[in-house]
Amino acid sequence: MTAVIETKAGAFEPIAGNPTLTSLDGEVRAPLATILHESWTAEDRAKFGVYLVEPCQTPDGKRPVGSPIYEKRDGAVVEVREFEDIPAPQPSRYELLLARVEALEARVLAVEGKR
Repeated sequence: MTAVIETKAGAFEPIAGNPTLTSLDGEVRAPLATILHESWTAEDRAKFGVYLVEPCQTPDGKRPVGSPIYEKRDGAVVEVREFEDIPAPQPSRYELLLARVEALEARVLAVEGKR
């Protein structure tokens, strides 16, 4: 799961490594690994401006485009992505050649059938 830190009101950036962070009130310091431990609640993490992101689900037939952004919605930080349609697979060179050979064969058979 992605962890983000609120850099200013409503702006979130991914955070990695194990930096030691100071709580927003300046009273407590803790390493990121400790803050992310399952024993900490979302409220405990929020005191450091740290949030776990709810990942965005990719719709069927789509793929994500660009980098994610993070927004706070209903008290939770969520990943927001743009999506595009997955293009239809392109035929391989072999498949294209085979189609040409089959078309040529059909024309030859048609010409031979007219004789």
